[in-house]
Amino acid sequence: MRINGQELEFLFDTGASSILISKLEAELLEKQGRISAEDIEGTTEVQVADGRQVTVRCLNLREVELAGVKLYNIPAYVTDNADASLLLGQTAMARFGAFKVDYKNETITFE
Repeated sequence: MRINGQELEFLFDTGASSILISKLEAELLEKQGRISAEDIEGTTEVQVADGRQVTVRCLNLREVELAGVKLYNIPAYVTDNADASLLLGQTAMARFGAFKVDYKNETITFE
């Protein structure tokens, strides 16, 4: 998947509500100029899988590309956990439309 032109590896997580990126990846994107001050939209509280509430930074991703399909202005969160997995959640999945998961062949097909 590409975020503002930078290729990153994401986990396809149907249980995640939004795109989540780690602090480390966010800092890399900022240093490369792929995230600017205009893309940062403050902070919010979110509930994580174990039920805890955590504060995350809110971002607007100008361009998200997956399988040749480009989406624009996708909301995302940045966690302070530098080791967190990058998650592709429901806010982006819904905009890609229908998809099929083939668990046996470990593929996802967007229709």
